[in-house]
Amino acid sequence: MRIAFVGYMGAGKSYWGKKIAEVLNIEFLDLDSFLEEEYLGKPVFDFVQAKGELPFRKFEREALLKLSEGKEDLILATGGGTPCYYNNMDLMNIAGKTIYLKLHPTSIFSRLTHSKKKRPLIINKPPEELLSFIEKK
Repeated sequence: MRIAFVGYMGAGKSYWGKKIAEVLNIEFLDLDSFLEEEYLGKPVFDFVQAKGELPFRKFEREALLKLSEGKEDLILATGGGTPCYYNNMDLMNIAGKTIYLKLHPTSIFSRLTHSKKKRPLIINKPPEELLSFIEKK
């Protein structure tokens, strides 16, 4: 069984993916961590800051293709933008089940403003702009 969690950044994809993988006793993989180890050689944040989002999305696509053809039993936490590029959503739907984690924009805003994780797409957004950015995306 392959399950991919999708949703906005900070929606809880990694948290719930780990929990469900533990209950089902199957492997959990965070796509960003996989990318850092197998493709980028550095944190996603650093790569996106240096090279930009589109080169990152190309590596993300390659990794997703590789994982879609790999292990049959896998819970995958994707990046927030993963389903928005190429035909990644179709690919994940063909490879297995996808679960969309939806949170209210104010909940996401709260999580992101209190998170210690650096996120390249919002790093320079002051709090007064962040909620509007989240709502538009």
